[in-house]
Amino acid sequence: MIFSCTQKVIEKTKKHYNTEKEKAEVGANNWYVNLLTIGRKKGLLFVHSETLYMTFIEDSTIKTIKNLQFIFINQLREDLMNADFDPSSVDAYLSSSPSLQICKTNSRRVLGVMNEIIYYFPMYFERESSRNELLKLMNGILYTYPGVDKKKEYRYPVKEMEKLLSSIE
Repeated sequence: MIFSCTQKVIEKTKKHYNTEKEKAEVGANNWYVNLLTIGRKKGLLFVHSETLYMTFIEDSTIKTIKNLQFIFINQLREDLMNADFDPSSVDAYLSSSPSLQICKTNSRRVLGVMNEIIYYFPMYFERESSRNELLKLMNGILYTYPGVDKKKEYRYPVKEMEKLLSSIE
C-alpha cells in the first residue's frame, strides 16, 4: 500500500515511518492522505488515486499513526463490505500490497478532489445519520476523469472502485 501524504500528514508520520524521496505515480495501490476535521477532532481522509473512492479514519492520534496500515486496511475492508462489494475481490485487493510506503503527493487532480471533499464534508457529516450513508453519498458524487484524447469524462468513484476490484480477481 502506498500512502501519498500531504505535508501535514508527513509531519505527523515522520517519527514512525520513513518518507520515500520519489513520488509515487497514480496506481491501484496508491491512496492519497490528508487531515480531515471532524467536529473538534482531526481525522485522516483517504482518497484512492485512480478511482477517487474515499474513506476516512475518525482520529489521527499517535496510536492510530503507529498502526496506520492495519487500521486503514480494517476500516477499508469494513467500508467496502458495507458498500456491497464482493468479499473475495476485496480481500484479493487488500492482500495485493503487503508493505507500506509513505511518500509525497504527486497528482493535482486528486488533491483538488480531496480539497473539495474536505470543504463539503462538514455539511454532509452533520446531515447523515450513519457512516455508511455518508460514504455512500460522498462516493456517489460525479467527478471528472481524464478520458480518451484528453477529453473529460464524468464517472462515479463507487463504479470505478467496482471496476478495479473486479479486475484484480
